[in-house]
Amino acid sequence: MHTIIEDKDFNDFVSSSPKVLIKFFATWCGPCRMVSMILEEIEGTALIPEGLKIAEVNVDNSAFLAGKFNIETIPTLILFENGVEKSRLTGFASKQKIIDFLN
Repeated sequence: MHTIIEDKDFNDFVSSSPKVLIKFFATWCGPCRMVSMILEEIEGTALIPEGLKIAEVNVDNSAFLAGKFNIETIPTLILFENGVEKSRLTGFASKQKIIDFLN
């Protein structure tokens, strides 16, 4: 999973693929760690769309990006298609709910 720190990195990553998932998290957040384990388990498998790229933004290190996307709850998953936000999922979600969200 790619880690994004700056706005420029974010823009470059989101425009690098037709479908991109960004996870907003904090290292101290228990539900964030559980979502990370789920994403690591399903990344690159047939359970998610082919070619989906996944990255993460630590809200403690990237307050600008957290503010830009109005992140009020972590974890927050934002799915981008062709550089535009398509949908978001906030809080802890089960493996199946995340798979459904991505598809």
